[in-house]
Amino acid sequence: MLNKITNRILLGFSAPLAFLLLLGASIYASTENLIQLQRNSEETTREIQILHIFAYDLARLISSTRGSVLAPKDQAFRDAYISAREAMLKHEKKLSIF
Repeated sequence: MLNKITNRILLGFSAPLAFLLLLGASIYASTENLIQLQRNSEETTREIQILHIFAYDLARLISSTRGSVLAPKDQAFRDAYISAREAMLKHEKKLSIF
């Protein structure tokens, strides 16, 4: 008789305990996955911001080249080209895709 009661008590405590352990492992795995996704999202955001700046510098290069073709004696277009080129090369080093 005592053996049946002891088995019931052990089963009554071990089943919820096992469930809680499995639930904890599942939550831990989900949290780790969420943290990794957050890191990837932050890295992608930084890359997009740098790429946006790089595209802006490239547009400045193109516009200053057009200006130099239309007005070859104007030094402002050449200065704008040089500054845009330096900025583009600086931002190119920050990009991980190049």
